[in-house]
Amino acid sequence: MELPRRIKNATRNAPDRIPRIVTDLVKSRPIHLCVIDGISSYAGSEGPWNWPARKVNPQVLIVGRNPVCTDAVGAAVMGYDPMAMVGTEPFIGDNLMNLGAEAGIGTNDLKRIEVRGIPIANVVCQYGAVSRVEPPWTRNRRGHPKVEE
Repeated sequence: MELPRRIKNATRNAPDRIPRIVTDLVKSRPIHLCVIDGISSYAGSEGPWNWPARKVNPQVLIVGRNPVCTDAVGAAVMGYDPMAMVGTEPFIGDNLMNLGAEAGIGTNDLKRIEVRGIPIANVVCQYGAVSRVEPPWTRNRRGHPKVEE
């Protein structure tokens, strides 16, 4: 059995591999209802268990019938460009929405997405750059890196 091109060409690096695998899964088993809970969230991290996380309250609920289009609107609400290239914040690996658009699943071009309800510009909640800063508890009292013994 021949592996799909996206999986075959993916590296072992999770930020590159996971978006490609998700794209293949969605292409093989389409999604018909997408719901993004943007009522309350965390910026700068995945959640309160990771540092530095700060609580944000966009107070939006995004619902769509296409996962790429819905994610594109969600990214725009977070203040990110859904068509950003690899290596552009917040995409340290492949941009899942670009891969979905290339695979023909949907579009991440906001000009081609019909948004009903409140316009995106009225609900943007700037999440900011993803922090790559070391948390303070990884250093000793003098500010030097802790050494594992």
